[in-house]
Amino acid sequence: MQSLTFRVLVVLVALVSALPAFSQKLITFDAPTAGTTSATGTQPVAINFFGTITGIVVDKDQVWRGFVRNPDGSGTAFEAPGADHYLGCTCPMAINDEGVIIGIVSDANGVYHGFIRKPNGKITVFDVPGTDLYVFPLSISDDGTVVGYYFDSYGIEHAFLRAPSGKITEFQDPSGTIFTEATRPDFINNFGVIAGIVEDTAPQGLNHGFLRNRKGQYTHFDVPGAIYRHVSDAYVNDLGAVAGTYIAQQATDHAVVAGYTRSPDGTITTFASPTGSLKNLFVYGLNLQGTVVGAFERADIDEDHAFVRYANGRMVAPLFPPEEIQSVSLGINASGTVVGWWQDSQPVTHGFILSPR
Repeated sequence: MQSLTFRVLVVLVALVSALPAFSQKLITFDAPTAGTTSATGTQPVAINFFGTITGIVVDKDQVWRGFVRNPDGSGTAFEAPGADHYLGCTCPMAINDEGVIIGIVSDANGVYHGFIRKPNGKITVFDVPGTDLYVFPLSISDDGTVVGYYFDSYGIEHAFLRAPSGKITEFQDPSGTIFTEATRPDFINNFGVIAGIVEDTAPQGLNHGFLRNRKGQYTHFDVPGAIYRHVSDAYVNDLGAVAGTYIAQQATDHAVVAGYTRSPDGTITTFASPTGSLKNLFVYGLNLQGTVVGAFERADIDEDHAFVRYANGRMVAPLFPPEEIQSVSLGINASGTVVGWWQDSQPVTHGFILSPR
């Protein structure tokens, strides 16, 4: 493991012309061991309440490692035991407020396993009993409960829950109206509520949103106007609000995706890219206040630009350094601090932190 000081550049944030102006502070940074040539760099994925950030760093040799960045700006790159440098990566997916990081590690056989990294740097690699295929942990609550999914030999997704004790339980949506062929949890909140999508039985093969409470009881939902009732993902905060992406319409050569929010009372609101209804918009998370983060396609090109959408519907998009060609917001904490990455013209990827003034 290596520990280096992050290189930080502080700039003021403006907005792309399509959105209202606002003022926040943008910090861009490079993680330890980050490369400076094409297809290398820093990709933050999550931030906790205290401002600790985790993500992926790609070095000059195209090796993918995990990193953690402390609130004071210091940082460490790390690898999970058994990680293969060239068949995959040590790829963090989430961090909780205790500083515990979860993610994916690929071994020399190209098999994906889950990992858990404690704040002291100790890493535990785990699998779902009975499978030697692909395991994808996606979210962790503050008490250390992990949810994710794995693929069986038929390519069907199965959901699992890993208790703080290490006990792993598989679960599937048992609804009598939607016979589960695939259940994928995207997020678990601190009350044990899990949000995700469930695919119904063929020939429909439609994706619906679900909420599963701590007792194992399910609530299903669809987004009004969604093509084929297709919900792509679902994230839930501690108040029970949900946000995600759905298929909004069919363009000439592709399906167009847009965003939705679902309030605790079940009311669903949809929103599209500010650059036009035929452009894609992707949601990647929300915080306790219902602020949503993600990326939308620009009007003139298909490259993405980061956005932040507040609970009142106001959407803003930061303006990065002039050499920026693409950016994505991936995580937000309860204070409203956003993390993600932006790419310069080389292209080299850099991390960013967007915080309220």
